[in-house]
Amino acid sequence: MTLKELVMKVDFDSLLPYLEKWDNRHLDNIYAFREAYDILRGMEPDRDYRGKATVTTSILSFIVSLVRR
Repeated sequence: MTLKELVMKVDFDSLLPYLEKWDNRHLDNIYAFREAYDILRGMEPDRDYRGKATVTTSILSFIVSLVRR
């Protein structure tokens, strides 16, 4: 599964409860999280890219756990 496929499987509303647990100090700016996630979902991968991309973050593990349900 590609990162793009993973992000497209989980909508923001499903991710929101995990964001609230992960970092509740910024819930007053939840619109910024939603906007960033919408931008991420709208991005298209570069099929000609030959380098290595590494994604490391704890929020990614939340997304993966949602997909596995």
